[in-house]
Amino acid sequence: MTYLRRSGAVGAVGAVGAVGSIGSIGSIVTLLLGVVGTAGSGPGCSSPRWEPASGSAARRATSGQPRTGAPGEQIRERLLPWGSGAGEVGGDPGGDEHMATGPSAVAVGPRGRAYVLDRVNGRVLRLWERAVEVVAQVPAHAEGLAVGSDSPAGAGPGAPPVLVAAWSPLRARVWLSSAGKDAGNLAVPRALRLARGISLAASRQVLVHNAHQETFRLGSPSTLHSLAAVLHSRREGAILLSDSTGVQVRRRPADGRAELLLVEQAERARILRRITLQDVVMGARLVGSFAGGVCLRLEKAAPSAEPRRKVLVRREALCVRLADGAALLRQALPAPGAYLPRAELAAGGEPARLAWIHPTAEGLVVRWRAIPRAAPMEEVSP
Repeated sequence: MTYLRRSGAVGAVGAVGAVGSIGSIGSIVTLLLGVVGTAGSGPGCSSPRWEPASGSAARRATSGQPRTGAPGEQIRERLLPWGSGAGEVGGDPGGDEHMATGPSAVAVGPRGRAYVLDRVNGRVLRLWERAVEVVAQVPAHAEGLAVGSDSPAGAGPGAPPVLVAAWSPLRARVWLSSAGKDAGNLAVPRALRLARGISLAASRQVLVHNAHQETFRLGSPSTLHSLAAVLHSRREGAILLSDSTGVQVRRRPADGRAELLLVEQAERARILRRITLQDVVMGARLVGSFAGGVCLRLEKAAPSAEPRRKVLVRREALCVRLADGAALLRQALPAPGAYLPRAELAAGGEPARLAWIHPTAEGLVVRWRAIPRAAPMEEVSP
């Protein structure tokens, strides 16, 4: 498979449409007026071109080399070149009549490994420090990804197989794979066709999340739920914790600060606790949870020194401990690349890790790092 290098300036587009998110004004203004920029991107837009990865890029692709992060922490990085071979990911550079596309999602598995949905080649890749392996074959039109443990509820200790779920909004269907073998599929009801993402629960149960920060239990390939049962399973929360408490995020109208809501699931949902963050944001999205905390992607506005851009949008990941609202990790994110993946950021696993992907001219850059349990972390550049 041959690819051309992407060249020229790229229009700055912020993140749009995500599970558990509050609106991104910067993204809309960028698309309509072209006056909002994203940190690290240039104004204007041109047709993308990609070229085969250079020798230096190929050398980087084979090493999960660490980068220096905050004291005592490291950022692992791996470049997956464009292509269809081992350790490569597929991509379409786009053209005058269609947009560029490539890997659409990243997920963190139960053991803290990063997984990438290589939609063009129809497969899911698992990244180790020094290896990349194919763990599942999926339809080429899949866009969403979820990874969990394939174990029944209440199972004892051990190392169960990894369960991979790929979701296609186009086909309104979810495909499951366990230990590299087909584990069945199930349709997404028409009433949930506007879902924004999926996740996995015990016994191969698939959860569907919508843009209103609600979660529905779809069932499993062996236990299909009726439409009435699916709608009745609605829970408040873009993320459901192990005790079924829902977590939502909102932007406070009074001061623009992000606020987490912990919601109790009862006959009528009620807010148990509010956690107000120090960050004044344009948009926020919940991207994952880990034992005792959650991670968000934030978009913040800052004045721009460039005359063609009136507002600069800075993006960062923030991991918060729910017990006291302490910020455990702040990680600056790069500006959008050749295209914007549906799920560019994920968190979870044990040990807990944060992972993010970024398309470049040479290939897809995958980075991941540990989420600390305690002391607040200093911000790290991408």
